[in-house]
Amino acid sequence: GLRQQYFHKCVLLICAHTVGDFTRGVIVNRPTNRRTARGWRLWYGGDVQGLMAQDHMQHISCLHKSTNEALLAVSETVIKGVYMCSLQNAETHVDLGNACEQDFWALVGYAGWGPGQLQMEIDDRSSWFVAA
Repeated sequence: GLRQQYFHKCVLLICAHTVGDFTRGVIVNRPTNRRTARGWRLWYGGDVQGLMAQDHMQHISCLHKSTNEALLAVSETVIKGVYMCSLQNAETHVDLGNACEQDFWALVGYAGWGPGQLQMEIDDRSSWFVAA
């Protein structure tokens, strides 16, 4: 099994996968009591560039389901109807009136796997249950 406690009973959304290269995902069921400089609630997305990293090294991304064209232009499609952008882009589009804070789920950090690592954890170790 996995030794990291934060993976225990976590729900993980795979955001990017390149065969033979790298897989990136975010944990979506770990709220924190932390806030961004503008007061947005932060969720624990993973240990890589997460809460334990120095502030300037933290990676904050935002999930959303907005269909605003300007916001979609600075977002990546994760799955149909779910998109990801940077915190900076989310804040900019709130300031422009294209979205509101409640449209975003701010996640600090992410989980990452090297080539074949996640597949091995699924196939050989049964560390993960795949939902879709």
